[in-house]
Amino acid sequence: MTRVNFFVQMVFLLCFVVSLFGQDNTHASGKSNAEQFEFYFDLADSAAFYSSAQALDYALTAEKLAIKLNDPKKLLSISWFIASIYADLGTLAKSMKYYLFVERTAKKIRPEVLPMVYEEIGEIYSLLEDREQSLAYVQKSYQLAIEDGDSTQIAGTLFTWGIIHLNFEEYRQARDIFQRLLPLLEKVDFPDGNKAQVYCELALAQTELGDFDHFMAYSDTAIHIAIASGDTLLLAWLLSDIGVMYKNFGDTKKALDLSYHALHLDDTSPYHMGNIYETLADIYKDTGAVDSAFKYLTLYQHLEDSLFNLTMNNKVAALQLRNAEEKHALELSLQKKLTFVFLAAGILVLFFLIFYIVISSRNRRLQRQIVKQEKYILLQKGERERERNELLASNLTQRNQQLVARTMELAKYKESIKTLISTLENLSQNDDPEIARPVEKLMFRLQQEFGSRSWWDEFSQWFSQVHVDFMQKCEQLAPKLTPQEKKICAFIKLNMRNKEIAELMQLQLKSVEMYRMNIRKKFNLSRHENLSQVVSDL
Repeated sequence: MTRVNFFVQMVFLLCFVVSLFGQDNTHASGKSNAEQFEFYFDLADSAAFYSSAQALDYALTAEKLAIKLNDPKKLLSISWFIASIYADLGTLAKSMKYYLFVERTAKKIRPEVLPMVYEEIGEIYSLLEDREQSLAYVQKSYQLAIEDGDSTQIAGTLFTWGIIHLNFEEYRQARDIFQRLLPLLEKVDFPDGNKAQVYCELALAQTELGDFDHFMAYSDTAIHIAIASGDTLLLAWLLSDIGVMYKNFGDTKKALDLSYHALHLDDTSPYHMGNIYETLADIYKDTGAVDSAFKYLTLYQHLEDSLFNLTMNNKVAALQLRNAEEKHALELSLQKKLTFVFLAAGILVLFFLIFYIVISSRNRRLQRQIVKQEKYILLQKGERERERNELLASNLTQRNQQLVARTMELAKYKESIKTLISTLENLSQNDDPEIARPVEKLMFRLQQEFGSRSWWDEFSQWFSQVHVDFMQKCEQLAPKLTPQEKKICAFIKLNMRNKEIAELMQLQLKSVEMYRMNIRKKFNLSRHENLSQVVSDL
């Protein structure tokens, strides 16, 4: 039973291992779910710079891992990221769905990020052209930032607030919001790019309001901030956009100067180059310089084709990377399934082994019980047989003794009758007829009653009833036995001693011994064999 208990414990242990392999928290992939979450989140963050679609794929994978981990903070961070990616892709409905989830979750576990969440939700409602909800959320963000005393968040919310008014072409309100933001720019750690964008957006608002002087002041400030930051990309973007604003004011020469300046900056990105080519083409088209407009429009088209090819190459590379990762994940999944199958097969084999051991043990136990029961039955049967044999032997001995006693009595009785008849014969010779005649009658009756059969005939009848077929067995063993020798064999069977035999048969003791020797010879007995035992076994 100890062995069976050991195997049962092994089965439970293997079942526990299988349950671990059945979960996704396995180390078969070499990484835990938490590590895989960080890995895919990092991939999504990196891919966002060149392919929002690829970034979304990685982010959705990370979201599944966060759900498996049941970690609200990780789920909050990845959902926030997915919401922003959907916004970049223009899928605003899905973006809003994720933002609303982020809002609900942030209220429970990270209320300190709610101002930023409200600010971004306001931007999405702005893109959805829902002015009421857009302004409501950005005002909630501003109110929370004021309550927290977070100047940086206040500045960011005011900037978003102004952008929302610009999106709804509310230039005066946008100008007022941006002007409220200007005093905070020097107090908070606001990035130079954002500062330059504030002044650029103010310049745009002044452009739409027709205030050329304030436009020039704000645009020059934006350009100076970009030059001071040393950010070529920022400067190229500002020069291109401000050039467009000068074109809108009708200052074509200034627009061309700024665009050419942006065009010849070092490290200008292809995306900004495209904007510059497009701006130059529009300026020359408006001024009637068709050839120059066609030239820059052609350059813009070539650049768009190059950017498209670059984007496609990036997408192909990303797709290949994703396919490689999916192939690796599939191999790991297959390996895990095979491991699970092997473990399950091992448990099944072990189960049958235990079942076989238990059944075999039970069968052996039953077999031992059956053998024990059979031994007990045989012992009981042997005991009963022994008692029966003892009883039969006792009965046989008793009957033999009775037979011997009756034979002796019969022999004595016969002898007495014989003596009486002999005496009566003497009396019958008396001369007195009255005496002789009754005596003769009596002697005649006695001879009729007791003289017709010898005592041996009656003994033989009794003996045959007790020892059936004894005489036949003696004849088969020794066919040449004489009648006297047969009688001696019968008396030996009754365990009578030689002296009793001699007395019964009215022989000399030596004569009986001689008969016994003759019987031994006829039975072909060796010197070591006992005649009494041989006759007793017949």
